[in-house]
Amino acid sequence: MNKKLRPIERTVACLDVHDDVVKKVILRCAPEGWNIMLADSYDDTHQKTLIACAEMILTGWAAVPAWMFDAPNLRLVQKFGAGYDKIDINAARKKGICVAVASGMNADPVSELVVFLVLGLYRKFRYLDETIRSGKWVKSEMRAKAHSLREKKFAILGLGAIGKAVAKRVQAFGAKVIYHNPTPLGANEEAALNVQYCTFDELIATADILSLHLPLTPDTRGIIDAVQLSRMKLSAILINTARGELIVESDLIEALRYGRLLGAGLDVFQNEPLSNDNALLGFDNVMLTPHIGGAVFDNVQNMATHCFNNMKLFMAGQPLPFRDVIVKGNSMV
Repeated sequence: MNKKLRPIERTVACLDVHDDVVKKVILRCAPEGWNIMLADSYDDTHQKTLIACAEMILTGWAAVPAWMFDAPNLRLVQKFGAGYDKIDINAARKKGICVAVASGMNADPVSELVVFLVLGLYRKFRYLDETIRSGKWVKSEMRAKAHSLREKKFAILGLGAIGKAVAKRVQAFGAKVIYHNPTPLGANEEAALNVQYCTFDELIATADILSLHLPLTPDTRGIIDAVQLSRMKLSAILINTARGELIVESDLIEALRYGRLLGAGLDVFQNEPLSNDNALLGFDNVMLTPHIGGAVFDNVQNMATHCFNNMKLFMAGQPLPFRDVIVKGNSMV
């Protein structure tokens, strides 16, 4: 009679502090027999203890600085999401440690947030909520103040997985989607997505809504600055659910202060969490959320399953999805 082989135990350090309901889902998705260590704190001492014996790190919001790559057994850092700017990529390369992301797994929730921010600004959600709670009925004002997405030129800077999900959703409202990537899509894919390529300059100058979906790199840091903001329509709105440092925040504040934009919807900021004295808090035409684009309970299982699948592939010496690999690292075989 064949005996069932015992699963190989692997040790994973989960650096993020999660609610209990999220922890249960992550543990349920983990491979049988694996040792999943969940963080209780972001304190360096606690995190150092957590990774001391770990072969793999799973991180969403928590940073992975250079010193973490000195952990003796570490082989893989898996991002619970797509942005890897808080992971020290140079240290990973130096140590030969693989870094992977979960490309596209946040596309649905982030694109939903983009639509919410656009509609919130166009339909004045903040103003309507505040006035009705104070006993005012401002219905008669709104025809002169509110706007529709229909026939607007919706500009996407960075048409990757999230950008494509945004395009699909705003087209349902009748918006026309234009985009800019360093390398344009092929004609067939553009036709299938019903999107039109523009140069960067044209995108900035003609957008009714400009939505940012770029990774943060040395080339994209500060890509939206005073020069680009001055070239946008006065009736345009700016949406950023990617990384705060894509925008020179002081330049955006100046543009808003002098009425050079209709408004802005921001889920990410130059410094997080946002300080209580940040000038962005003082604008009525700005909608703010605390970097929660992908933070929906419905997506935890999908994300965790994808991340653990990457870990299983890596530990088996199998290739990961090519879009997920940031640093190849040393093979397990």
